[in-house]
Amino acid sequence: SGFTMHRSRDPFRKVVCLSFLFAVKTCCYEHLPAERVKDLAGKAECKDAGLYNQTCLLHNAIYDPSQDVFYLFVRRSQGSPEDVTDLAVALIGLPQEPVAVKIVPYDDDRELEEHISSRRLWSVLGLTVRFNALWHSNWAHGFFDGLYAAFVGLVKFGLQNEVYTTFVSLDSSLCPFDYRNAYLQTRFPACWVQEAYRLFGSVGDDAGVLLEQSHLKQDELIHFERIVLGAGGHGQYTSNVALPGSNTFFRFPYLPEGEGVPRLFVNRMYRAHGFPPLPARRNARDDRRHILKLRAANVEPFSAQERAAQKAAIVELSSDNHSGEVIDAEVINWEEIQPFRKQLEIIRDTDIFLSGPGTGQFYSLFLPDGAVQVNLGAQIVQHSPTFAEEMLGGSNANIRALYMHPKSVVRGYSKDEVISLVMQAVHAIRSGFEIPLANPKDNLSVFGKIILELMQRSPETRAGLTGERSSDHGYACHMRPTGQTSVSDLVFEFNTLLESGEPLSAACGLDLALLRQLKRAYGLKEALGVVEERPQLELKRMKNKKLHEGLLETISCTCQDHRRVNL
Repeated sequence: SGFTMHRSRDPFRKVVCLSFLFAVKTCCYEHLPAERVKDLAGKAECKDAGLYNQTCLLHNAIYDPSQDVFYLFVRRSQGSPEDVTDLAVALIGLPQEPVAVKIVPYDDDRELEEHISSRRLWSVLGLTVRFNALWHSNWAHGFFDGLYAAFVGLVKFGLQNEVYTTFVSLDSSLCPFDYRNAYLQTRFPACWVQEAYRLFGSVGDDAGVLLEQSHLKQDELIHFERIVLGAGGHGQYTSNVALPGSNTFFRFPYLPEGEGVPRLFVNRMYRAHGFPPLPARRNARDDRRHILKLRAANVEPFSAQERAAQKAAIVELSSDNHSGEVIDAEVINWEEIQPFRKQLEIIRDTDIFLSGPGTGQFYSLFLPDGAVQVNLGAQIVQHSPTFAEEMLGGSNANIRALYMHPKSVVRGYSKDEVISLVMQAVHAIRSGFEIPLANPKDNLSVFGKIILELMQRSPETRAGLTGERSSDHGYACHMRPTGQTSVSDLVFEFNTLLESGEPLSAACGLDLALLRQLKRAYGLKEALGVVEERPQLELKRMKNKKLHEGLLETISCTCQDHRRVNL
C-alpha cells in the first residue's frame, strides 16, 4: 500500500501518512489554483565553483523523478537566459552523472501554470537536503561519503541547525524492507544507517521523513519549497589530512576560526539520538575519573600476529596495575551492538580508543574532549605501513591521536608495544593536554605530516589532492592500494588501481621534487629502520595493485628485519 494519497486545495500543505512500505506520496492534486501559481517562481543561490564543490540552495524547485531533474521557473523580468543558466551539481565526489537543474524562463502566471498542469504535483514544505548514499551498508561510507558531505553544504548557508527532510538516492536492495524495524537493523546495517539519516535530518523527531529517490512515482512532480544539494568533494573519499570543513589546517571560510564542521556534525548526531552535545573541556584533566576506559574496535584485523598482540595487550591492561593506573579495557564488537544509539553511548564515555585502519577508526570522531585515539596501523601492502584514515585525527583538535611506530608496523608489533602506546595515551590524559590542541599537526603520523607540509608549500599539489583541478573530483587520485584516504600511498608513490597504471604523483598532481625533499627532512628512512639502500627496484604486484617504482630518486631498501620497503 504506500503512503495514503491525500488531495488538498492548498498546494503547500504537507501531509505524510505512515504505511507499510514507507514509499512517500503526499499532497497530490491535478490542478494548481491560479492564485498560488505565482508562489512557484524559482530562485537558485550557489556557493563555490563548478562540479568540484558547488552547493546550491534552490527555492521552489520542481523535481521530475522520471528524469532525476530539477526545474526552476524564472520570470524573464527577474533574469534572462543570458544571466540565468542551467546548473549541474555533483551529489557525491565520484565520477557519477551530476544532477541537472534546468532553468525555464516564463512571461506570466498562465504560462507557468501550463508548464506544470500536465502532471500531478505535491509539495514538501520547509527545508530538504538531497544527497547520494555510497555503499551505505558500511556506516562509515554511508555517513562520511554522503551525509557528511551534504552537511558541509548546509553549513555554507548557515543552515546547520535547521530541521530538514532527507531526500536520498541509495541502493534500496541493501535494506529491502522497513528500515525503521529494530530487528531488521540488526540484520541489515544499511537499515540502521537509513534510520540515522532520517533522525539526523529531523534532529531526533520521530515524525521526520526520509524520501528515497527510487520510491517516488515517476508520473508525478514534486515541489520543494527549499532544497540544498551539491556535495562534490566534501566527503571523506577525497580528504587527505583532514575532513573538508575541519578548519584545522586550511581555512574554511563559512565558519569562524577554531570551529569546524566535524564537531557540528557529531553534536547534531548526538542530539538526533537523544544525547546532549559533547561537554567542552579546557584540558584533558578536566572532570576526569580515576579509572580510565579503554575501548578497542574489533573490526578489520589484518594479521594473526596483530590480533594476538592486541588481544594479549587488552587482557593484561584490564587485569594489571600499570604505573599506578587501573584501566577498564574491553574489545567492542560494534557490529553486534544495536541500535546505533548504544554505540554512541559507549564511544562518548570512552577515554582511550584503540583501532587499526578501517571502519572502526571513524568512531574516534565521536570521542569526548580530552580522549586519545590510538592507531595501530597495518601493513596491507607488503613492507609498506599505513595508518589509513589518519585524517580523522587531523579533523579533531579536541582529542589526541597517537600512532604505532612505522618500523613496528612493518616488523609486526608486539603486545608490549601496544601496552607502551596505551600508556603514552594515559600519560597524555593525566598531563592534561590543552583543548583544542595548539598544533593539530601533532595528530598526524609522519606520513600525514609530510603530505600536510607538501600541501601547504605547493598550491598545485593541494589542488590536485582535493580534486579541484580534475574532471573526476580527485577520484583517480584517491583510488589507492591501501584505501581511499591513505596518505602513506602518496608518500610511497604507489600506482593507482587504474588499468593505465598512472602513478599517484600524476593523478594527484604531486610536486615530486618537494615530496622527496620532505621525506628526507622528516627522516622517513630512519623511521622505517632502513639499514641499506639499493638503487634498482623490481616491479611487484599484489592482487593487481601495482607499485610505482620507476621514479627518479625512488629507492628500495633493506630494513632491520631484512625485509624490503619502497621509499
